[in-house]
Amino acid sequence: MAKKDIDSRLSEIAERETALKAERKLLLSQKSTSDRKADARRKIILGGIVLSDEKLKPLVLATLDAKLTKASDRALFWLPERGTTAPTVPAAEAKPARPTLFGSEDGKS
Repeated sequence: MAKKDIDSRLSEIAERETALKAERKLLLSQKSTSDRKADARRKIILGGIVLSDEKLKPLVLATLDAKLTKASDRALFWLPERGTTAPTVPAAEAKPARPTLFGSEDGKS
């Protein structure tokens, strides 16, 4: 009888261990999702504050221009490619002023 009792308890412990591992995995996933959402929210709020501050705009643009090296990252902020002073759009394909990070390219907001 003692051997069956030990085997039974070991089986119960193994089942609880499996359930606890699944619960831990679920909780870690929920925490990760929550952390990502909070991080995105912080960035959105901070970005809104920075972009609405007229004194910070030149600093932000200069910093983005200096730090962003990938063409795709620079394009997100309507910055010209590295080494150029204007967007590389051929004249035949030129479009009206597009919005920039802080208004439109023609200087009108």
